[in-house]
Amino acid sequence: MAIPDDIYLKNLELEMQGFKHLQEGNHSEAEKVFALQYNLLLERQDKDGKRVHKGGPAHNLGVSLISQGKSGKGLWWLLMAFIEDVISEKQLFDSDNLPASRVLRGICGVNPNDLDNLENYVFQLRSRRLVLDPAEIYKIEPSLIDSIIKNSEDYAKKSFELEMLGSRRLAETIYVEAERTYTLWYEFLKKFQENRNVRLHKGHVLFQIGYSQLRRGKFPEALINHRLAYIEDVISERRVGDANTTAAYQNLKNVFGVRPEILAALERFVLEKMKTYVPMHPEEVDKEFLEKGFVPEQVVKRETISLEKKFSISRPPGELEKRVFIGGFYVLMPILREIKKIAIELGFQPIMASDFEIPKEKTDEYCNRLVGMCKYAIFEVTIDSGHLIELQTARSSAYIKTKTVFMAEDERKEIPKTMNTLVKTQSPAPEGYVTIDELKQIISEFLSAKA
Repeated sequence: MAIPDDIYLKNLELEMQGFKHLQEGNHSEAEKVFALQYNLLLERQDKDGKRVHKGGPAHNLGVSLISQGKSGKGLWWLLMAFIEDVISEKQLFDSDNLPASRVLRGICGVNPNDLDNLENYVFQLRSRRLVLDPAEIYKIEPSLIDSIIKNSEDYAKKSFELEMLGSRRLAETIYVEAERTYTLWYEFLKKFQENRNVRLHKGHVLFQIGYSQLRRGKFPEALINHRLAYIEDVISERRVGDANTTAAYQNLKNVFGVRPEILAALERFVLEKMKTYVPMHPEEVDKEFLEKGFVPEQVVKRETISLEKKFSISRPPGELEKRVFIGGFYVLMPILREIKKIAIELGFQPIMASDFEIPKEKTDEYCNRLVGMCKYAIFEVTIDSGHLIELQTARSSAYIKTKTVFMAEDERKEIPKTMNTLVKTQSPAPEGYVTIDELKQIISEFLSAKA
């Protein structure tokens, strides 16, 4: 199942090249590269007769295609990635938190029950015989996949357009437009849900609305939408506690100061409601929760989010020996800002790409240049994103000291399924933190350690 050593570097090279095209918006070029990566793994699998996991390139192929408006073909590839994950999983529904399942449910509008049916079929089939290629499933039961594509094709095309626009507005720090875009998407999603009369997962879009509001300093509104996103995550969770690994939960706890016991009470309340019916809208659950006398927030941290003048990449602040590049998924910006604050308190100069004037078409080039201008690099790797390229740049340098950290659910510090597979396997391994105090301790030890 693991990628053979002799093609590992070639596979990594193609993956990074594909991510670069995705970051730059060259989706047709990304499609070509990820197709090459998929075929590289497939050909090796056919040659050796041993299964190689191909979920990564299949997923990225799907994203590249839908981003071009080819939603039918893109959904097919995302479903192939989903099947790959199911073939590889140890237990039924282990793939829930992997990228393909999350994108299909959270962005493409696929009915979770349809995915469950497909997963059950694949899981049972693989228990009877070896399944090397996910396309085998399509040949045996094409209706299982064709029906999903038919029901979600039009919605997926529109939702991807709105997701790309919203993500671009966030990257450009145009938070008013980001909030407007994600709100438009939420209304579109609710209408689609009503027309199909099936519940769809709405946690992602609600979180993005809340995050946009948080960046604008609209704390009460941001808190509400983070809470609604968490309720959605609880409704969708397979096992009690699964929702506690999500970005909504982490922000509620670490940014808004909501006590874990309050979030546990909210989770219990939602699960109790679900014994009677499955709520179609999180707002109805939230309203009833508040009417019961619960106060779901402790203290909202109303620190000012300043939109200061950005730096020029040709004149980065601070001395080289004190510069610390901070990278990660910008959806977790509140956590990245905590890392930035910790670095400042320790006497270092944080370097974040969002603090610099960077033309969109130069994003990858300029971010890599910023990494090279630093003595240290810290990456928050809980959720897979485009920071993989910058991380590889830092780790390939003999000069730059690099640290990777991730949010852990509890003291067991288990690696989250949302982390990039390559990051999981690299050495040294990422270090988990449960609280901001623990994160501060990890960073303090890293920055104060002698070479």
